[in-house]
Amino acid sequence: MQIMVCLASVYGAWTIRDRKWYFEVDKTRGGRMFYLQDDCKHEELVEMVVNDYMLQVNGELLELSYPLPAAMMEKLPTDSPPMYVTNDRQVGSLVELCKEHVVRLCVSTRVGMGRNYNEPIHECVQEEKSEEVDKEHVEEEFGDEGWDDNDSDDVNWNDKAWDVNSEDESDDTHDNDSADDVDNPDDIDADYSKYGKVKDEEEGEESLSFRERLRRAMPLKKPFFLTAVMARFAFKVYKSTTELFVAKCVVNGCAWKLRAAVKNEPDCFWVTKFDEDHVWLNLTYTTSYRALKFAQVFVRGTPEDGYANLPSYLRRLKQANPGTITHLLCDEEDRFKYCFVALAASTAGFQYLKRVIVVDGTHLTGKYGGTLLVACGQDANFQVFPLAYGVVDAETNESWGWFFDKLQTCFSPHPMVIVSDRALSIENACVNVLPWVTRGICYYHLQQNIIKTYGGKELMYLVKGAAYAHTLAEYNRCMDSLRAAHPELAAYMELADPKLWSRVHFPGDRYNIKTSNIAESINSAIKKAKGFPIPSLLQFIREMLGRWFYKRREDALSLQTPYSKGVEYILAIREHYAQSMDVQRIDATSFHVAGRSHFVVDLEQGKCECGVFQVEKMPCTHVLAALASAGVHVSHHTCDTYSQECLYATYAHPIYPEEEIDNHKKKSERCRPPKPKDGPGRKKKSRWQSWLEISRKSKEERQESKEEAQSLQLLQMQATRTYAPVLCKLRASRSSISFHYTTSVICLLFTRCPSLLRNNSAVYERSSGGLRGVLGLRGLRGVHGILRGGLRGLRGYSRSTYTFVEVYEVFTGGNIAFVLFSLLLFNTK
Repeated sequence: MQIMVCLASVYGAWTIRDRKWYFEVDKTRGGRMFYLQDDCKHEELVEMVVNDYMLQVNGELLELSYPLPAAMMEKLPTDSPPMYVTNDRQVGSLVELCKEHVVRLCVSTRVGMGRNYNEPIHECVQEEKSEEVDKEHVEEEFGDEGWDDNDSDDVNWNDKAWDVNSEDESDDTHDNDSADDVDNPDDIDADYSKYGKVKDEEEGEESLSFRERLRRAMPLKKPFFLTAVMARFAFKVYKSTTELFVAKCVVNGCAWKLRAAVKNEPDCFWVTKFDEDHVWLNLTYTTSYRALKFAQVFVRGTPEDGYANLPSYLRRLKQANPGTITHLLCDEEDRFKYCFVALAASTAGFQYLKRVIVVDGTHLTGKYGGTLLVACGQDANFQVFPLAYGVVDAETNESWGWFFDKLQTCFSPHPMVIVSDRALSIENACVNVLPWVTRGICYYHLQQNIIKTYGGKELMYLVKGAAYAHTLAEYNRCMDSLRAAHPELAAYMELADPKLWSRVHFPGDRYNIKTSNIAESINSAIKKAKGFPIPSLLQFIREMLGRWFYKRREDALSLQTPYSKGVEYILAIREHYAQSMDVQRIDATSFHVAGRSHFVVDLEQGKCECGVFQVEKMPCTHVLAALASAGVHVSHHTCDTYSQECLYATYAHPIYPEEEIDNHKKKSERCRPPKPKDGPGRKKKSRWQSWLEISRKSKEERQESKEEAQSLQLLQMQATRTYAPVLCKLRASRSSISFHYTTSVICLLFTRCPSLLRNNSAVYERSSGGLRGVLGLRGLRGVHGILRGGLRGLRGYSRSTYTFVEVYEVFTGGNIAFVLFSLLLFNTK
């Protein structure tokens, strides 16, 4: 027996907003009701839709689709598109889905070119050629040589009108007819009347008005542009006329091409050829990085533009969100120093939260650096609630003091707790600006300092036990064990002041907040925006908070319990354990609860000996057992900040985007970027060389040293063989040598070995000038004076203590002429 399912349908069109699909219903067409059997075919469903809606499908593409039920969409991404019914199998899936869920069929049509999701792609793309379009012309038009990038026009998405009457391509609309005339010049059916017409009498595209040309192109333009946007690619218009449209991908070498032409009806474009495969090019890392940087500057602007636009952005933000607190501080040179932002929705919702604020800072990675300071709380569902944020130059006493001074305007001066790390700048700011608040430090930062300084990870359970203890007895037990195991660590924790990190000694209401993780979560959420210009960074935070407020407001409205999901979960677990406890009534409001331990509960005073009830302001297991025994509802002993009403009131105010126009713009207002600061350490004057460069340099130096040693050895051997008789004669005579003979030896050395002197150009130039003066001198003193630059090492030539090595070291470059000259002087003394 076949089962029939009921399927309601509406007519309209799909749209995308905020990455979600919405079906806009055309109320003028009304709805329809269809009953489908299990064996219903796709053709039958299409026929029913066409008949009931009285659709004219000539030139229109019918689309049948439906959204998935809400139960299925919860497990899928929010941007999941609708399901299209394109064949019999999809119809069967729709019928089976209607048996378990209520599904609405969405009917829509597209006029002109567009892909029909009810037909396969090979059916949508018509490959057959009409009688007007010959095969040779199409192949030539789509050949690689026929596509000239210089003649193509990039698509301008902001054009008010589409170019459909390009003069360059107007002749191509009738090129098929001209081809037929050339191939068949004697055709008896040829129409010769067109040759006698005047240009003004023609009824072609030249006589069409601009409105008519635009009307013909619009049915093709809209679906094609939508397809390009949805598929995330850009295209170029190669040909654009009233009867022909040709487009290609902007990427050179990509095979994606599309051709649409007017065929049977003058107002309908048909796709005659479509190559849908894209060929994506592989870009190098450097090219991709440059493109990314260019795109970032194009979208967000430069950092300098960001500082210049910051005053206007803050004013536009206040215009869109009345009650928002913003402050901007510049120095005497109009350079940016500090800024502060507290949205009106945040300040209004903070009054329904616990009176605990967590503050922290994170470094920005932009061109001018800086630090982002955040102050946030915790809502009834234990979620992060950003209260205020600001940008400063660094975490200093002055910056934190200025931030706290602006922060105190966001809440009333009631008892308040501020939790932070152990930074001295935060401590000083609290003492100077907010002396009436109670300050606590983050346990996690304390733990990291202990591990870094003392090690001792095996004792961290005692440290954590002392920090999280709810009773004084439990705290003393952990500290006594820690003193016995590690006295120095115990002394360090006592020196850190237990009132700041210990739960039992803390003088204020800290609730369950022991760390600064909620502020760290904000820093992690904006990690990718740390390098943005200041207005873009603030806009990113505003958009993130807008999404959070909307989502949490909707969640709070959907709650069916008196408290938030997180509180209900904790109470459910505690109630489970409370059922196994024995309760004995002491008086009207006091109870003795026995489980693993024995505790006394006083409902009138709101106390339990375990200490959990007083700290968290939420019934512990023993209190829940006493309430069940007394028949009292849990709501009478649970803090109102955990209720569903407070959770909704926290996010009741929406956050609007900043206005586009600044109504209070000041011409004289300026905000210049801060002066760039030098990084820590010595400035880098040269880059670090890689190991490959170092190895190549060492190899070249070793090769040069080896070549110099070989050349020197060869020159010494040649000089010894050439001038050995002269040196022997001088040693044998040991008498006064004629000056002319000495100069002749010097001249002989310099003339026979000129290449040796060119090894050191400076010495050669000085020596050449000196040699010309040697011939006219009468004493050795003149030689020393003229060759001062080259023979500086021979000062005190009368001494006989000079050696060959010493002289050679003086004359770098291995000038063998000077070496022999020195030996000759020494041996003649």
